[in-house]
Amino acid sequence: MSRKDIVMFGLLLALITTIFGNVCSAESKQSDRNDALYATFLDGEATIIDVNKLFELSDPFQMSNIINAMIRYRDQRKFVSVLESVWENETVKHPKYNWVVIRSPMVKISLAQVLYQISQKNIYKKYIYNKLKADNKSEMAAAVRSIGVIGSSKDIQMLVGIIINEDITVASSAIASLGVMDSEQSKGA
Repeated sequence: MSRKDIVMFGLLLALITTIFGNVCSAESKQSDRNDALYATFLDGEATIIDVNKLFELSDPFQMSNIINAMIRYRDQRKFVSVLESVWENETVKHPKYNWVVIRSPMVKISLAQVLYQISQKNIYKKYIYNKLKADNKSEMAAAVRSIGVIGSSKDIQMLVGIIINEDITVASSAIASLGVMDSEQSKGA
């Protein structure tokens, strides 16, 4: 290797390190902003601006987690109209929202769970129960976790059946759901 090759290799390595460092730094700053957004909902200080930021996120897991945090928000009803318009895919009403992420099953399941908890409308519950038949195990696991939150004692035997018959990912979600359900029957299962 000539001296010129060594210098070029060194420069290339420095460039790659700089780019990688900048990407990691940017991802870290984005993660910090998302953590702050999550905390805003948990603390009950969210505004409509925060809801808009939520639906502009690019990570379905983060969006889903923050949506789930909304139910803990003491006045989540003030966001119901936005949540329902997102559920209805009103893209014209919210052109800046990340509709690709919003349409992901993980986000839709979380949205259905929160909307059901607020409104008790069966359309949302039905969506979650239909996802129990999904071919995708991640979708199925997310639906099973939601059943733990919105389900009833009638769902206990179904969850036990999932524990016995499904893979570890879905079965562990069913175990967690039984732990979340607030009944003596679920604790005994």
